[in-house]
Amino acid sequence: MDNFQKPETTFTRKSFCYPSAAKAIISGYKRHFIPLSLLALSACHTGDQCKVSSFGDLIVINDEESPVIEAEINGHKIALIVDTGAQGSILWPGEAKKLGLAANSERLYLRGSGGYTSAGTAVADTIHLGSAAATNVSFMTTGKTSATRVINGRPVVGLFGNDFLSNYDVVFNLPQHRMNLYTFSGCKEDYLLSWSGWSGEFFKVRINHPRNDKRKTAVPVKINGHEFDAVLDSGAATTLISRDDALKAGISKNDLTNDQTIDVYGIDQTKRTGYLHRVNSLEVGPFIFNNPEILIQKTPTSLLGANFLRTHRVWILRAPDYIYIQPAEPLSLQNINPATQQEHTP
Repeated sequence: MDNFQKPETTFTRKSFCYPSAAKAIISGYKRHFIPLSLLALSACHTGDQCKVSSFGDLIVINDEESPVIEAEINGHKIALIVDTGAQGSILWPGEAKKLGLAANSERLYLRGSGGYTSAGTAVADTIHLGSAAATNVSFMTTGKTSATRVINGRPVVGLFGNDFLSNYDVVFNLPQHRMNLYTFSGCKEDYLLSWSGWSGEFFKVRINHPRNDKRKTAVPVKINGHEFDAVLDSGAATTLISRDDALKAGISKNDLTNDQTIDVYGIDQTKRTGYLHRVNSLEVGPFIFNNPEILIQKTPTSLLGANFLRTHRVWILRAPDYIYIQPAEPLSLQNINPATQQEHTP
């Protein structure tokens, strides 16, 4: 959250310094900063150099729905859901207690897809994530689960949120069970595209940032030819269209009468009814999906969920007004909007 002050944190990770015409120089990096999300690059002082700093590959340990990654908190091996739609990083209160985290009396208020809820705070002595390590890290504590979810022997204890993720280039490669966090300095875009190792066609897709939360990424989508923004939300298991946006696309309440219903719970644990509705077409940037079944629910904003990320590689850049998307499988011309074909980069 914008006014959520975290205590001083120490974070260590790997940095790579690439001179323009020389062998890469690999160096360690350590910096004190407030808050955790302000982690910054150390400088390269010699000439025209490209500096890349990485957390290393973060292994996605589940096969479907929202991505879950491995981490350690206070020496406990745990797992966190990666949630680009969450305002902050969150631990379920019961799980925070099991991890021995010290709770603070401060209360915060945050907004999820289901509405507003209050949250406490708790401090972790240490956290390890990929090749990075941090000390004295604050989490919000809110929400509840009926039972602890365990994947590969690790309990899923909360959300890794946008307060942290929005300060990095986030690369989702869920088809290969990987993601990574990068910062770049002095790097030309064509070099980054080559360095990334992506091969084949990928597409530059314009994005927006919601006025109420500039850290989130909103992708223009179309339902039955009607355009609106959907927040790219890895914490949403499936793509979700708000009732207001569905109405703009010509889908009335009466059209949902015979649809299958699903109970959906937000962070405030309020139950809301969603409708699985088949539409004529869904367009995400240059990608066209014919006759998909989409969840429609009364919610403040539409969400482009993890089911899209599971079949595409997505590179969310920190600053520009676009992202890169690559399908996991080659596309036929029938699945690409001709008006945007020129945007692909071989």
